[in-house]
Amino acid sequence: MINLQVWQFALAVFMGTLPLLGAVLWNLMEVKSIRAELLEIRAELSQIRADIGNIRERVATLEERDRWTHPPVVER
Repeated sequence: MINLQVWQFALAVFMGTLPLLGAVLWNLMEVKSIRAELLEIRAELSQIRADIGNIRERVATLEERDRWTHPPVVER
């Protein structure tokens, strides 16, 4: 009789903690998906930074060429 009560108590504790365990696991999966999204965003940002760097180099090259072909304008 006592053995049955122990098992009933253990089952009740397990059933009571099961929703909490499910909530914890669900949140862990969400955190993992958020981290994956952050990694994608970081990769996109680094690509944008690289593109901006290339654009800056191109603008600097064009400005230098423009200085060679056009003298500075001096107002009198």
